[in-house]
Amino acid sequence: MQGKTPSDRDDRLYFPSLDGLRFLGFVLVFLSHFSNPAGFGPTNRHWLAFQQFGWIGVDLFFALSAFLIFSLLLAEHGRASRIRVGAFYVRRSLRIWPLYFFYLCIGLFLLPKIIDSPALMFKQHAIPLFTFLANYSYARFLESLPWFLAHLWTISLEEQFYLFAPFVGVFLATQIKRPLRLMALFVAAFAFTIAWRYYLVDNGFRHPYAFVVLLSRLDPFIVGATCAVVYKRLPKLFNATSGIVAFTVALGSYALVASFPQVGSSPHTVWQLTVVALFGGSMIIASFSLAPLRAVLSVWPTRMLGRISYGLYVYHIPCIILVPRYFVAERYVEPGISSWLLLMSVVLLVIMVVSTLSYLLLERPFLKLKRNFEVVRSRPA
Repeated sequence: MQGKTPSDRDDRLYFPSLDGLRFLGFVLVFLSHFSNPAGFGPTNRHWLAFQQFGWIGVDLFFALSAFLIFSLLLAEHGRASRIRVGAFYVRRSLRIWPLYFFYLCIGLFLLPKIIDSPALMFKQHAIPLFTFLANYSYARFLESLPWFLAHLWTISLEEQFYLFAPFVGVFLATQIKRPLRLMALFVAAFAFTIAWRYYLVDNGFRHPYAFVVLLSRLDPFIVGATCAVVYKRLPKLFNATSGIVAFTVALGSYALVASFPQVGSSPHTVWQLTVVALFGGSMIIASFSLAPLRAVLSVWPTRMLGRISYGLYVYHIPCIILVPRYFVAERYVEPGISSWLLLMSVVLLVIMVVSTLSYLLLERPFLKLKRNFEVVRSRPA
């Protein structure tokens, strides 16, 4: 099990290795979106398959979010015998809204200068984007959503999850000593979301409906909640043996999913998303229990990058598109692996700089304000 840290001693619920795991999730998403222009980059089929399925980093984010949210809610209930629902919503709003609405307003302000049909985009997506329903407009009107706003559907999905998370947290806290009842709940939840996904796929709902609608994407949240309950109830299960098993399951889960067609292109989508969720849960367990992995994820640079991972995710799409176009034009470099690595390094550096400034100037003041609504302190701001 993960050793004591200074954050344990000052009564803060903080898992350093999970910050590193956040950064790993971002790297996976970044690699899936970073293109291979003009013959740049590796063309090995295994690498291309890895790049194609890098979106699993999104599910790792979802599982991590659920694990951390429910760990905090269970700790809050254990300390105060109740969960302050209003304070929970305020904390989530102070964490998510400032960066989200800042980025959204900048994007919408620049919209007429970037796309050909801003009126159609506003008509189909503006209200969903501002009300955290963008995953539904993304599914319904995918073609009219500009590239720099398309990835925000994941934030809408998380916000919808947050709506009912505190009430689920109350149930988990009151039933935590009844493992059979909780197991039945988790199995029923898995059955429901798989059935809903099967319904969408079997009835011809086009991709990405099954990929972005909350009821068909509960898997990573269920897995994260399960990990939180097990860690709270039976922390000794997070040991070296379980770490090796979990890491093996994570690798096997990824290999299994990547051995079939891309999600959304076949009926395999129904089970693939569940297996991807198991990948996320297995990585959470391994990050606690597998000492070498925990050490790598807990080093200062990885933790710091994980701390700004929200900004890394929000800003990465425009940086991927604009940096090569305006600062590292193809005419300045020759196609090849070295040029691809140089281009990727420059883009990553720009993303990190932008995200760090955003964290320090925009997000951190709200994170400090968020402390006023904490019952259990979490990671440092």
